[in-house]
Formats: sequence, structure tokens, C-alpha cells
Amino acid sequence: MPGPYFWLVLVASAIVLTLVSGLIWTEMLFSLGGEIDSFYGLPFPWKENRELVCSPLHPQACQSPIYLTQFDWFIFAVDVLIYMGVGYGFLLIYTKYRAAKSAEAVG
Repeated sequence: MPGPYFWLVLVASAIVLTLVSGLIWTEMLFSLGGEIDSFYGLPFPWKENRELVCSPLHPQACQSPIYLTQFDWFIFAVDVLIYMGVGYGFLLIYTKYRAAKSAEAVG
């Protein structure tokens, strides 16, 4: 069983990886009403940037575009849990590999 420091490192690294994934652009949607939506984050997008441009639906954006950023914290937490699961899976594979190597060296 891993110690408490392992869990601390696992949670911290999962949060950092999720934050870094927020820099990765995953998809962009253009609407006819003058709105451009960009989504960021892996494996699920949790950050959305919206740009309102000049259109009949957004006349206030004719002087300059309006930028809005929204975060989905539930999806952020799901991404953190996924990265934690991947990290724990790597730990299990590594432990089995080390056990097989040590048994091979003894036998």
C-alpha cells in the first residue's frame, strides 16, 4: 500500500496535468449569430472561451469583441480523477514489473 506522500504527489500531479491540459485547444464552434466558442482541456473540455463579435444579436460587440471565459469545475474534477487513475495504474504496472524482476533474480 502506498504511503500518504504518494497520494499527495498523485493528487498534485493530477491537478497540474489537468491545468496544463487547459492550454490544449480541443474544438471550436462558430455560430451564425456571431459567437465563437473555443473549448480547452483533455480528456474532457472543462474550459470554454466565448467571443461575441459584431452581429444583429450582439450589437454591443461592434466596437470591439467581447471575450468571456467559463469553467466547468465538475468536469475539471473528473479529469483530475482520470489522471489519478492513470497514475495509479502506472504504479500497479511498475510494482508488478519490479516484483517479477526480483523473483527472476532470486530464482
